[in-house]
Order: sequence, then structure tokens, then C-alpha cells
Amino acid sequence: MNQRFDELLEHLRDQDLPLFAPTVRDIVRLTHSDASSAPELTNAILRDPSMTARVLKTVNAVYYNPSRVPVSTVSRAVVLLGFASIREIALSAALLEALAGAAKRERLLRELARAFHAGVQARGLIAGRPAQERGEEVFVAAVLSRLGEMLFWAFGGRDVQTLDASLDELGHDAPAMERRVLGFRLKELTVALSREWNLSRLLDEALRVSGASPPARMVVWGQRIALAAEQGWASPAMDKVLHGLAKELRAEPETLLVNLKEQARQASDMARLFGAGASVAYLPFAGESAAQISAEPNEQGCTPDSDVARRVLQDLKSLLTGQPDPNTLVQLVLEGLIRGLGMQRAVFGMLSPDRRTLRARLALGQDASRMQRNFVFPLGGRRAGLLNETMDEGRPRWIRREEIAVGVDRLPRNWTDRLGEGEFLLAPIRVRGQPLGLIHADRPACRRPLGKVEFSLFAVLCQHLNQGFGRLSRI
Repeated sequence: MNQRFDELLEHLRDQDLPLFAPTVRDIVRLTHSDASSAPELTNAILRDPSMTARVLKTVNAVYYNPSRVPVSTVSRAVVLLGFASIREIALSAALLEALAGAAKRERLLRELARAFHAGVQARGLIAGRPAQERGEEVFVAAVLSRLGEMLFWAFGGRDVQTLDASLDELGHDAPAMERRVLGFRLKELTVALSREWNLSRLLDEALRVSGASPPARMVVWGQRIALAAEQGWASPAMDKVLHGLAKELRAEPETLLVNLKEQARQASDMARLFGAGASVAYLPFAGESAAQISAEPNEQGCTPDSDVARRVLQDLKSLLTGQPDPNTLVQLVLEGLIRGLGMQRAVFGMLSPDRRTLRARLALGQDASRMQRNFVFPLGGRRAGLLNETMDEGRPRWIRREEIAVGVDRLPRNWTDRLGEGEFLLAPIRVRGQPLGLIHADRPACRRPLGKVEFSLFAVLCQHLNQGFGRLSRI
């Protein structure tokens, strides 16, 4: 390979990662062996209190235990879950424990989101087909297929900043940039680690270009779906994946797309289940798919979902226990507005350095790209009075249609041309007492009017965002 690759590999060997602790190795060995017994696996888990707690917590989650019958012993968990699910839990939990100390980095969170998304998609594809009993093995292999990327962004040392800056400056062709900056692709690191640490024979097969078995093919397709979905469910990349997958599975692309979107939603539940809730904001349904759902003439899409709102609030509270990443905070709040409040558009607008212009920093929902371009408003003079008042007063506001009709001259001149004349919600975002910008949310195509429920949840989400920004040392 090259010297830098060898140095990084040696550095990772020295990290004493939980992923490769004796307990995990024993679990992997036992669950791969036909000669192993349930008591042997139970004893291996019980030797590690942390793993014992993780297995018991997970086996009592709805995904693994839909009957909600409490399971309080490891031996019962092994019988109920089976060896493959125990291996899935052990490897996933150990991976997240290994990355926990560095899980505030944006690119690492993106990789975690890709990994869980790929895993859930791959397992969904194998369900109902030959070899469906290997669903958990397929999930693990797809999650670990991004292992090199995840470990690099967590433990890559000085090369992390170099590659990060190059990707920000020169574009999104990550594999080419990796080779240019590092001298190797991070996928090659995954290949080397999988072989050296004997993680999964299926992973080894899937990492080869010519992975031929159906389970290995589903791992590869899971990776492709996760990457393409980040460009949008209606993007050319996703269209290409859909038609290739439809040909292989002999299915209709339209039917597949519906299933893939549902799997993407389930990926968020899996990420939260395994303790990676901070990565949920980077799953693709937090952006365009939510926009497409809102754009459809479906009144149900305009209805608040308190369960989603509650989960977003839980994720926000979890992030606030540390030093949160501002982009993660904003994306999570905007997702909560789209999916939890039934809003169709949500925008975070930031003040320019001279505080004379409000410009979109991030937009989610219907026409997100257009909103990103058009949400640019001057703040000078009386015509921006409503926006300036909201920032100065420091409290959220519900601007009703009648207020807009009467006080349209208190909004920027091009406001109604760009955003329409419908009612909307506004909340100021402040840092150390100074205005930073505004959150704007509305749902112009819904017949259902905004109500007190939406406004209350909007205020709570924006309050948490303000708390998060208040904890930041810099913006």
C-alpha cells in the first residue's frame, strides 16, 4: 500500500477499541460456529457487564420484542434473539462505543448515518427472499462496510483535518479526494481491517468487486442506496440505482422506491436504538423525502406527529449534554418541524456579518433548493420591521394571514412574492444575547390551518436550539 496507510493501520491497532475486545471476539467466534451452544454464548456475554446491559436493553426494545414481554436474563435473550441477532447487537454496540468519544464530528456522524441506512436497506432487501434467515448478518456486514471511513474520521489524526478541508474546498468526489490526499481510498482500509480482525466473511465477500452470493449483493445494494439517497430520492443517482435494483430483483421501480423510503425511516429507529441518535439528522429522509411527502396533496402530511416531535426533542436533549455541532442542531430542529409539526417548509436564516441581510443557511421541505436561493431579505428600514422586532424581542411569533394583509408593509418588499401570503411561524435565534438569525416555518399547500399545538411545539424546538447555540464556544 503506502507508508501513510501502514501508519494509520498501526495507529488503529493501538487504540484498544471496544470493537475488538475479547468479549466481542468471543461472541463473533461463537455465533459463527455451528458447534457453539447457547450456554457458551450466555457465559461470554455475562463476563462483560457493559455488554450484558446492552443486550438486555436491546432485547426489550420494540423492534426485537414486539410483544413487550420483559426479558431480564441473558440466557432468555439468547434463546429469543438467536445467535445472529446477538452478533448484530454486540458488533453494533461495540462499534458505537468505540466511536463515542469522537462522535461530535460532522463527517463521522454522516458516516454513521450511511452505515445504519445501508444496514437497514440491505436487511430489508433480503427479507422474503432466499437466504432471508441471514438478515442480521447482512445488516452487520452493511454497517461495517463503512468501517474504514468511520474509524478514519474518529482516529485519523492530522490527516482528518487535511482531508476534511480538501473535501470542503474542492468538491464531493470523496474516493478520488481520498486517494489524492491520503494516497489510498478509505474503502481499502475497511478491506484490510475486515481481513485482519476477521469481522465477517460476508463483509469480505461484499467488499470484493465480484461478490456473487445474494446476501453479498444485498450488502452492496444497501451501500449504493444509502449513498444515492443523499442526493435525493428523485435524483439521477437514485434513478440509476432503482432501475438496476429493479432489474436484479424483478420488481417495479415505483414499488421499490416506496419500500426504500420506509426502510429509511426505520433506519432512524435503529440508530436511536443503538445509541447513535445524533446521526439521525444526516439520514436522507430528514431532507428531500420529507419535502416530497409534504409536497404531495395529502392532508395527512400536514398533521403534527407528536411521537416524531418527542423523539427529536430527546435527541436534542442528548446533544445538549456535550459540545453540540451547530449544523447537527439546526438540521435536527428543522427535521422536527417538517416531520413532527407537519410543516412543509422550514428555514434557518442567518444574519450577515454587517447585520443588514437575512440569508438562508439551511432549508428543508418543499422546494428546499428554491427556498435556499430565495430566502434572502434586506433588514434595513421600516419594511423589515416585523423581522427586526422578532429578533429584538427574543420570542417566537405566530404571524396569521390577517396580520400579513394589514401589515404587509412591515415585511421585506419581496417577501410575499417569494414565500406567499400564508401564515407562518418565526423564532429568533440568539447567541450570548445577540441576534444570530431566525427560524421560519410554514405549510402553504395545506388546507389545515396552524394551531396552538404546532405553535407550542415550534417554540419548544426553537428554545432547545437557542440553548444549544448558547453552549457553543464559537459559531
